[in-house]
Amino acid sequence: MRNAGDLGCTRVAVTGHRVLADEEATAACVYAALDRLSNECGSLEVITLMADGADILAAEQALAIGARVLAILPQDAKECREQIRTQWLDRFDTALSRCAEVIEPLERLPKPECYRAAGVRMLERADVLLAIWNGKRAHGIGGTGNIVELAIGMGIPVVRVVDRGDV
Repeated sequence: MRNAGDLGCTRVAVTGHRVLADEEATAACVYAALDRLSNECGSLEVITLMADGADILAAEQALAIGARVLAILPQDAKECREQIRTQWLDRFDTALSRCAEVIEPLERLPKPECYRAAGVRMLERADVLLAIWNGKRAHGIGGTGNIVELAIGMGIPVVRVVDRGDV
């Protein structure tokens, strides 16, 4: 695993599915993975696109272990919030408000290109990718499988957490 140099921490990008079969079990696994990385590498910076589901869940778990959280949004915050499913809105607002930094896109791109562009920006800052992923090939650009493929192509190590419903 590469070190984060001057930051003195390891930068962990997160990608994952919006729909989780077993949220509680997945949260416990994400917490354990981040805790292990923190114990092995020191302080963490967790980078997320803040989509509902796995991204928000990972941000919550990162905050719970005291990690710094950076949100790289695929659209401006208002547009991102409009994409969040109702049951995740409060959690999105809370997690986003607790992020150490929120980065909005440099330019407005259409969907799904904006998701891929934000994913690439996230990976460019990452030392490792935490993928909350069912292992299936990508269905399109910017999704979990696509981000995993990009990370592998960039030589970024991937740590996989399987949503318990997908095992």
